[in-house]
Amino acid sequence: MKGKAEPLLRAAAIVAGYFTLWIVFDALSTYYYTGYYIGPSRASPWYLGVALTFYLIYAFGEKYAPAVIVVEWLRALIIGVNPPITLGVLTIFGIQQMVIYGGAAVLLRRVLKVRIPFVDLRDVLLFIVVAATAAPLLASLLGVLVFVSTGAVSWHHFLPQSAIFAAGDAIGFITLIPAMSYLLAPILPADLVPAKDPKEQRIGAFERVLLPVVLLACATLGYRWLQLGGGAPLYYFLFLPLVWMAARGGLRFAAMGVAYADLSVVALDAYYRIPTSSSLAYQSYIAASSITALTLGAMVTQRWRVEREYAAALEQQVAERTMQLNAALHRAELTNAELESFTYAVSHDLRAPLRAISGFTSTLSDSLSGKLDEQSSHYLERIIAAAGRMSDMIEALLNLAHVTRSDLIMEPVDLSAIVRDLTEELLVAYPGRNVEVVIADGASARGDRRLLGNLMQNLLANALKFTSKQPHSRVEFGVLDRDGERIYFVKDDGVGFDMAHAGRLFGAFQRMHAQQDFQGTGIGLATAHRIVARHGGRIWADAAPDKGAQFSFTLSAINLPST
Repeated sequence: MKGKAEPLLRAAAIVAGYFTLWIVFDALSTYYYTGYYIGPSRASPWYLGVALTFYLIYAFGEKYAPAVIVVEWLRALIIGVNPPITLGVLTIFGIQQMVIYGGAAVLLRRVLKVRIPFVDLRDVLLFIVVAATAAPLLASLLGVLVFVSTGAVSWHHFLPQSAIFAAGDAIGFITLIPAMSYLLAPILPADLVPAKDPKEQRIGAFERVLLPVVLLACATLGYRWLQLGGGAPLYYFLFLPLVWMAARGGLRFAAMGVAYADLSVVALDAYYRIPTSSSLAYQSYIAASSITALTLGAMVTQRWRVEREYAAALEQQVAERTMQLNAALHRAELTNAELESFTYAVSHDLRAPLRAISGFTSTLSDSLSGKLDEQSSHYLERIIAAAGRMSDMIEALLNLAHVTRSDLIMEPVDLSAIVRDLTEELLVAYPGRNVEVVIADGASARGDRRLLGNLMQNLLANALKFTSKQPHSRVEFGVLDRDGERIYFVKDDGVGFDMAHAGRLFGAFQRMHAQQDFQGTGIGLATAHRIVARHGGRIWADAAPDKGAQFSFTLSAINLPST
């Protein structure tokens, strides 16, 4: 039973509120001005009852449309009816308002999908065209025609009265509905509850109190200026505060400012009793300033929303890209870890059987010495040589894995001293060679001493190997500063290589020359690349066939944590 009663109670509360607001905004105001509903003096230039009718049907549905006629009857009973206005005339008047303004409400919400409170400039413009222009114009023509037919209004006053009625209805829409849509948010349907923009929080309580006072002062100044013979209308005095409110707080604050401005003018109109001839002018002034404020507020709010949506989309895109990058890095880390573990395990496990092959083959060669023919001896020698090369490759793979897995111990390193020591050791493998070695003094860096020694050993060994077929060769280690970056290099005048194949230069087991021309495992430059990368640097090569090669690298170890 309770569940069935709740919709009825809600409907009764809405109708009661509608009736109360109608009496406050329309009937009592009109009665204060004229003493009766309509007459030869003038009606209130701010007719707010029709705005309530429109919003009742817009917000709560067509089922509340009959309340318009009921309220007309109740108002007639409370205030009374002055001939030639009759209850029948008021009923006809209520029906035409219900049809015209209810139709505008249905058109805007159901067909044009206009949100009140407004969402963007489209909502504001459609609302002004349909609800504040077309509907009041049609309703005023029909309404005044009804009054003309009863003799309440003469044909001579048909157009002026229609214009005043239309402008008054339009002002009621413009000044009342935007603000009311925010104030009635607690009882509105869920799809009409206004979404508060974060930027609107900038408007403090002090401003909310101060600005109505400012608008009232501007309206007062406009009236006093007019009384003193000045030509400045209200529009010019109210325009700047309303525009500032719209630019400062968007649609919500603009709607409140328009309502404040209208109330200020109504209050002063009641006090100063402006002449009837000025009603249409003041209607135009307040309408123009209100439309300007609402339009500007809509543009500001729409810009905020676009910026917010763009920022949210950008943030979402960054989050998705970050997630994808993290996933890719995680997969790469897993793959690298698996490859390193596999390399280390395979290389380590291959050592024992390889030693067995090499040992048994050497033992077999010794035990059969002098008993084998030349071809069989050659086969055994090739087996022993292949086992030796495989052993060297396993050692290189273990060294490469160790470079990747080991922790860095950061400290100042004298690269010049390391190069001198390594050069003496490496030249032992090339007795009788005529090699000029040039080593720059004072080349220092910050990094892991053991890994940097390994780096220089690979680069120097590479330079000495590819200059070994020349009667006289030159190898240089140096350092230079370029664009604020320190660059170290190892340069030789050996066989060089074609830069078209430089893309695979630092890959494992990648070779620029045939194995029979230059012995090696194909791991040295891959190891050098790993060491430089672990120090936050980069390595590259410049070369040409028969003109030597230069390997350059940078180190950014100063930015890496010490362990």
